[in-house]
Amino acid sequence: MLVSVWLIFSIISLQRYKQNIKQKVEYISKKIFMPLWPHNIHQDLHLWNLTESNDSWIQLAEANTYFFKNFPPNRRDIERFATFLLLKEIDLEEQIQYNEFGKPLLKDGRFISISHDKNFVGIILHESEVGLDIQTAEERIHRIASKFCNQTEITQFLSTEERTAIWCTKEAIFKFFGTDVPFAESITVNAINWDSEQIIANYSGVHGERIFTLKMKNLNNTFVVYTL
Repeated sequence: MLVSVWLIFSIISLQRYKQNIKQKVEYISKKIFMPLWPHNIHQDLHLWNLTESNDSWIQLAEANTYFFKNFPPNRRDIERFATFLLLKEIDLEEQIQYNEFGKPLLKDGRFISISHDKNFVGIILHESEVGLDIQTAEERIHRIASKFCNQTEITQFLSTEERTAIWCTKEAIFKFFGTDVPFAESITVNAINWDSEQIIANYSGVHGERIFTLKMKNLNNTFVVYTL
């Protein structure tokens, strides 16, 4: 008799616990899945600001049966999980797959590019190839500038913001092609237009020759750059 009562009590407690978690998840989800940009800017760009506490992410992970590589999760763990949540939110978790180079693909034939950093996670969809990159501007970009900038760019673009925009540009073009894109050798950024929020870059390499026009957004010093 006592065992039965204990079992019933345990089941009721578990149900209440699950309901409590569900309510918390719904509350957190409403805060996380808040579109940052209006749809008339780019209807296929999904971008979220990672402002939640570690406790919130842990609760969401529990509700989604998601296991972090590290516990408590570090920032990279959270970025990966946020990407998983964003794919799920826009009904792509069953659509996503990856080729042998790690480039994401969709089963329905559309094209996709994914990026994340410590402040944002973003996904862009398109009917043709597309590339997206997100990066917060930091002074350390100057230490590695020679790794991704050619001599013309190093001479022409000196600020942290400019070099971050160049990094994002080259990452976005690399993601556009998916492989074999040496940054300094094959891509040259010709112009960064802050007023029109556009970047012009030349690509010349194993994929042929192409002039890219990319869209750029500076969101509180985090750069979002994607191919048009």
